[in-house]
Amino acid sequence: MARDISIDILRCIALIGIVVIHCEPESLWLRQIRNFDVPLMVFLSGVSYTLSIKDENTLIDGGYLKYVIKRFKRLILPTWIFLGIYSILFTIVTHKWIDYQFVLRNAFFYTGWYVWIIRVFFVISICAPLIYPLVRKMSLSKICVVATVTLIVYEEISQVTDSYLYYLIILNIPYILFFVLGSVMWRVHYKYVMLLLAVSVFLYTALAVTLFSIEGRVVQTSVYKYPPRLYYTSYAMMCILLLWVVRHRICDVLRFCGLKDFFKYIGSHTIWIYFWHIPILDFATKLNISFAQSFFLVFGMALMITIFQNIIVDKIVQRLNNKDMVNDLKILFKG
Repeated sequence: MARDISIDILRCIALIGIVVIHCEPESLWLRQIRNFDVPLMVFLSGVSYTLSIKDENTLIDGGYLKYVIKRFKRLILPTWIFLGIYSILFTIVTHKWIDYQFVLRNAFFYTGWYVWIIRVFFVISICAPLIYPLVRKMSLSKICVVATVTLIVYEEISQVTDSYLYYLIILNIPYILFFVLGSVMWRVHYKYVMLLLAVSVFLYTALAVTLFSIEGRVVQTSVYKYPPRLYYTSYAMMCILLLWVVRHRICDVLRFCGLKDFFKYIGSHTIWIYFWHIPILDFATKLNISFAQSFFLVFGMALMITIFQNIIVDKIVQRLNNKDMVNDLKILFKG
């Protein structure tokens, strides 16, 4: 099956949203609008997983262990490589050794630092082959019932936030539901997508009005992000479904503006753009610059470094005859 460009473009939009909030915009509305970025990334992982199953028969060809190793190479090893690079850069710039506990906590993803998102992706990816066969046999109505019950129970158990169980399981439950939604989206009829969109709009609006009446102000959904609660997830689902419905129109607009390939490139190299924005963000926060200047500096430099990195990797693999080594280098350094 041909690569769906709209997936890369939506992934690019999600990455932009993540970098936006890390650059700390002054506008509360801008902070709120982009509060769908990580769920959108996970949703698109579900969409992509369905396509990869159709194309590669992942589990049939090599078994579950081979699949997990592949995801480990694609997600965990690049993170460890980046942490090594980040530690070296930190030592060079500050003339101090980086705290080894900080490195270890992030290497094992027992953290709320920037790499927490990789933990979410990895946990979901290793659960995917176990979840998808069950979901594939279920009707949309059954999936909705299971998801609703799960979210109701989750509202109670999500209060446990002081253990590794929180990082490994509890925090990931809502994201698994976003993955499930993405994995079935190809077989959901348009009218049911619109129905889900209407339900999510109603749910978010009802919760927003309720919280406003209690707090006397507009409550940001990010307040309910750690762990993801219903107020946060309903808003994220509303935005995700809306973007999914209009994704081809977005592609048409970008094509008309000559930006389609630009967004596609970013969307297909998100992991290293994300990694490189971290040290650049550390630098940008020390400058007395506006949010807009910070965003364009951070995103622009991260993109430029990633492009340069890809050029180097391409030149190296051209000189290699070992197919496995070529594949590993591309997985590690190109995503």
